[in-house]
Amino acid sequence: MNQRDTLKANQNNHLEIGGVDCKILSEKFGTPLYVMDQAYIEQMCEVFRDTLQNEYGNGLICYASK
Repeated sequence: MNQRDTLKANQNNHLEIGGVDCKILSEKFGTPLYVMDQAYIEQMCEVFRDTLQNEYGNGLICYASK
């Protein structure tokens, strides 16, 4: 079940991420294409930070990616 406001099918029945039609993105940049939803990432980081704070107290969160 999708409960994200920033991931949906738009009026053209195209996937929309962060308010942007993925068909338009694929036409502009080609495929395969990685699309990051900044609003969703920030929201999940806040949830993670708040959970760590509530469960363990002070801590340091560091981001890493490959």
